[in-house]
Amino acid sequence: MIGELKTLTAKEAWNFLKPRHYAGRRPQISKAFGWYIEDRLVAVCTFGKPASNTLCEGICGKEWTSHVYELNRLCRVDDLT
Repeated sequence: MIGELKTLTAKEAWNFLKPRHYAGRRPQISKAFGWYIEDRLVAVCTFGKPASNTLCEGICGKEWTSHVYELNRLCRVDDLT
């Protein structure tokens, strides 16, 4: 399965995720990527800042909290084979 990975805007990612992702709520999207096969968007992956600053400090220390991101959505179309 050959395709192309492209950067998406938060709006493009959310438009893909909203009808497909079980959580149904919009995450904080800092970075988003889409996988295209033959010009069709088939999967989206988004990253954002964790809700807990304490978690960020615990992972990397106070000095590096601004560099902590988490994978918050990963979703694909159902008919991807």
